[in-house]
Amino acid sequence: MARKISNPITNNDYGTIKQGAYALPNLIASYKLNDHASFQFNGNNPTNKKYLAGLYQRQGYYVPPANLRVQSSLNTDSFSLILPAF
Repeated sequence: MARKISNPITNNDYGTIKQGAYALPNLIASYKLNDHASFQFNGNNPTNKKYLAGLYQRQGYYVPPANLRVQSSLNTDSFSLILPAF
């Protein structure tokens, strides 16, 4: 799902901060190994561009750099286990 922010502008003691519109893509893919095991891959900001995500109390916050998250899960009739993402 892409996140879209259009023309955030703020005025503060340091002047005007302005940024044009941008779309931030995120990717997701999953693979079911069998009836009991599956994997999910999440890619955030695959273009690794630096965008201003917000301004709060005179500080600018940028979107995180490109990253990949992998999650695995095991399921049986008696229990489910979701292993931590890395």
